[in-house]
Amino acid sequence: MDYKYEDTVPANTSKTNMRRLKMILAPGVIHRVAIDFPAGCLYLAHATIWDGEHQVWPTNPEESYNFEKHTKEWNEYFPLKPPAELELRTWNLDDTHAHTIRVAISILPPEMVAPWLSLDKLAEQLKQIIGYVP
Repeated sequence: MDYKYEDTVPANTSKTNMRRLKMILAPGVIHRVAIDFPAGCLYLAHATIWDGEHQVWPTNPEESYNFEKHTKEWNEYFPLKPPAELELRTWNLDDTHAHTIRVAISILPPEMVAPWLSLDKLAEQLKQIIGYVP
């Protein structure tokens, strides 16, 4: 499943007055993330992604993503815990222009991202069937 969210952050939106956009997602494992900063952001628009009150990306909580005409993309392995919801937090230090930040998230079922998990379950079921006792 692929999700796209975007937030247009008004000029002069401070970090202390940041915007918060709930991103409702399906259960599964996030395997790909992209954050797009179009031309004109000039490193003034900032974004972080949170799970509850824990900053997930970027990993170091004192930092944020801020680019100029760049899409930051990476592979990931992030199992979603119910409720499957993350939060995009944005702010914009540009004193003149609003900027739109776009986020794309791709989710797969756990057994597609980590097939060994299915094999582990199968092994446990076989042990129960044959009555294996360690």
